[in-house]
Amino acid sequence: MKKKPQLLSIGEMAKRLGEPIHRVRFILESRGDIKPSALCGRTRVYDARALARVRYELAAIDARRLGLIDDVLDAAGGRGFDMHRGVDWGDQ
Repeated sequence: MKKKPQLLSIGEMAKRLGEPIHRVRFILESRGDIKPSALCGRTRVYDARALARVRYELAAIDARRLGLIDDVLDAAGGRGFDMHRGVDWGDQ
């Protein structure tokens, strides 16, 4: 039997990432290409790909703040985020 995809609300994403909700909401609202997978009533829910992208964007913001962005890009082979796979290139 095929496994159903697990969809997450913004609050559930924040909990999994260990981040405040306002940071996750900022990423979702400011990155127009991260779209909800579905609506559950009026609640937008997101898939694992969106969760990976939010994780990447938050790490990039933190790295820029700390002046480490060059280290992050070097670790990812200078390529950054793979939009087709929804994961960081550095995970290969």
